[in-house]
Amino acid sequence: MDEVALGGSVPVVARRHGVSERTLKWWRSELRRRASLPEAPEAPRLLPVTVTAVPARSEPPELEVVVELGAARVTLRGAVRPEHLGALIAGARPC
Repeated sequence: MDEVALGGSVPVVARRHGVSERTLKWWRSELRRRASLPEAPEAPRLLPVTVTAVPARSEPPELEVVVELGAARVTLRGAVRPEHLGALIAGARPC
């Protein structure tokens, strides 16, 4: 049984777990709906989740982008910047 069903208030439970009230209400409703489906083997339960901050990146992520247009194929690997990808796509228009 969940904390709210045991008498906890939605705002307090949501704040304790670092989620919005709206998110907690939606998931409670969704899990109740899923539990009522005939193929549900057992009632699902919410598990604790820890969200950690991801350090900001100064460089774009390492990617591999493949653009194919007809018989032409261009592959970009590494730190693909948005302006490079935009230039590639703009230049790949058929003649």
